[in-house]
Amino acid sequence: MTLATSSPRALLMLALCGLLGIFATSAQAAVVQHFTLAELTAKADIVVHAKVSSESAAWDQGLTKIWTTYGLEVKETIKGAFPAAAQAHARGGSVGRKSQQVAGEATLVKGSEYLLFLWKDSEGRQRCVGMAQGAFLVTTKGQETTAKNSFRGLKLVNVNGKALAEKVGPISGKLSDLITQIKALLPAPAADDKKGGE
Repeated sequence: MTLATSSPRALLMLALCGLLGIFATSAQAAVVQHFTLAELTAKADIVVHAKVSSESAAWDQGLTKIWTTYGLEVKETIKGAFPAAAQAHARGGSVGRKSQQVAGEATLVKGSEYLLFLWKDSEGRQRCVGMAQGAFLVTTKGQETTAKNSFRGLKLVNVNGKALAEKVGPISGKLSDLITQIKALLPAPAADDKKGGE
């Protein structure tokens, strides 16, 4: 059956299938720039090792987007400081019978620990840098505590928006080693002004 001889109904169904295909593709992954540990550190306003102590979701003022707010119990602050309550925010969540899911968004779990790289958006929300890339799940097996981020729901591209030349995997390692690396990437603190002169 060619398009020239297709019935209007068949053409409509074909168009709908095409649209659904586009929507399915876009819903499967968010296109996001890939960040190295150094880039995550540089772009973050705040880097903390924290435990998620609470979770709540609410509509924005326009009642169009659901945001989830995660309360954090900070175990170590590595960079920056929270202006008020220690919180992280992510798009999506459930309010009553309504739910929204955003591909590639960082989804934290109450009671779990994370190494978080957070940036402040224009509305003051502290969000993960690079979506799921900015949330490293902390796990302990025996005497070893490790952290690993995720590319779940992400299609990674380079700074120019092009496909990555080489396949890359999530960043992982001992939590203590990662924190040491992050601290080494931070600029040296300015020396205190000497008073009285020497």
